[in-house]
Amino acid sequence: MARKATKSVFMLFIALMFNPTAWAVGDAPPLIAGTCVGCHGHEGSSMGPSIPTIAGLDVETFIHMMKIYRDNTDSLGDEHFFLDGHPSTIMGRIAKGYTDAEIEVMAKYFGSKPFVRQVQKVDQKKVKRGRILHQQYCEKCHEQDGHVDVDEGGILAGQWMPYLRHSIIDFNIGSRKLPRDMSRRLRMMIRRYGQSSVDDVVNFYGSQNY
Repeated sequence: MARKATKSVFMLFIALMFNPTAWAVGDAPPLIAGTCVGCHGHEGSSMGPSIPTIAGLDVETFIHMMKIYRDNTDSLGDEHFFLDGHPSTIMGRIAKGYTDAEIEVMAKYFGSKPFVRQVQKVDQKKVKRGRILHQQYCEKCHEQDGHVDVDEGGILAGQWMPYLRHSIIDFNIGSRKLPRDMSRRLRMMIRRYGQSSVDDVVNFYGSQNY
């Protein structure tokens, strides 16, 4: 009897380990989250500098991004013209290994975790200029100085500066897509204030470690 009970407990453990949807949102699904935290850090808060923190993202934002990497299309079905969805080193290949249900589990798990911000070295003059540029061009979509993920805009405040800098450059040259209004605003900012304006807003977001 004891042997049968032990065997039953063991089989239940194995079933849970290999069935990620059986884990509650508050628990860490080890087989899924383990792949992400290797690069994105404990509970999704990256130790940087070129890999973004994914903790605290809105569930729909996470799902949207993963499906672009996996399917090479956005939520409207528009095809993305780069090889792996978004330009990436390995994300395009990794995302292809996940089902919709598994992506949703990951989205809920990381969305429930706090966005941990690190202290970064910034130029206070650029921070001051970047704050003004944010209010003029970015606050409409990235509310509360970029602290809030609204309409799949992501969290900018406290995000790693090298990652932000490279992402904005990718958006500007067209290798990553932006919603039309955001793309227009970015082009207007750079056209009026030059490429240095990118570094100004990056310093502003990097200065927010609270």
